[in-house]
Amino acid sequence: MSLTSILRKSALLVSGVGIAALTVAGCSSSSDTTPTESPTATATTAPITAECTTDSILAALPDGSTMVKFDCADVGGTQWAAVKVDPGPTVFFLQEKNSTWDVSMSDEVCGTASAGLPEKLLKYCSSNNPSPTATASPAGATCTSGSLLAALPSGAKMIKFNCANVGGTQWAAVKVNPGNTVFFLQKKGSKWNAQEADSVCGTASAGLPQVLLNYCS
Repeated sequence: MSLTSILRKSALLVSGVGIAALTVAGCSSSSDTTPTESPTATATTAPITAECTTDSILAALPDGSTMVKFDCADVGGTQWAAVKVDPGPTVFFLQEKNSTWDVSMSDEVCGTASAGLPEKLLKYCSSNNPSPTATASPAGATCTSGSLLAALPSGAKMIKFNCANVGGTQWAAVKVNPGNTVFFLQKKGSKWNAQEADSVCGTASAGLPQVLLNYCS
């Protein structure tokens, strides 16, 4: 083989190696610039805590409620609030449970002698009355201690009671002395019709809410 042929082949080999090197470098450069995907942040919403503020209280009430006034109090280490809102005006009582508000209708709290709430909260019970001038006869079926006792045996002394509207009819459950005796009362006309507890408790068809059926136990 002549010297000229040898030199020509060497030049072709060097040229091929250079092209291969450039190709590898190009691929490496391309892979290095590929963007890496960053983790996506997950949005979280903190629960509304039970604070004595308008926003915290309204957040626990039905949508559309507009604050009229409210008061808070510490009762045995537990935060309570009484509020009056529109439309209505409607009164609610709120109790702090596990850092959130547990809401009760006023008829679940008002008139319950054992509630133990301070006067600044219980005054909301009277402000929930439709009218301060409204009157009822002693035997009228109103959700008050006097009206309920008037329908019970003579000598009964109130321990506690609760009222509820059941299918458009007013009901009440009461516990009285002597004997820690329980009665259930149903409004018929303008009077209370009283029944012994054993005529209501255990009847699956009674359809009464738990706030009243608690008196069975």
